[in-house]
Amino acid sequence: MQEETGNKAFKVDPSIQFTECYRHTRRGRLVDKTVTYFPAIVEQVEVTIQVSEIRAYAWLEAAAARTRITYPEARRVFDEMLRYLGER
Repeated sequence: MQEETGNKAFKVDPSIQFTECYRHTRRGRLVDKTVTYFPAIVEQVEVTIQVSEIRAYAWLEAAAARTRITYPEARRVFDEMLRYLGER
């Protein structure tokens, strides 16, 4: 998170992880990709985005954030994380 946002004020919860798997095309070749997410408590909302990694940035409530997620697998991970956070 620090690399993409410049934010150093966060605490990662290493007790759980969420995984997203998908395929995409890179240079005409099909590539399998796995991304692992860890929830974190953010203590600072100011960020400096890494433009090469992030197309758009916004702090949103969960319902508004979900409407912006375009890929089904990413939406599944988001919903799974919300369920986890709701249990805490």
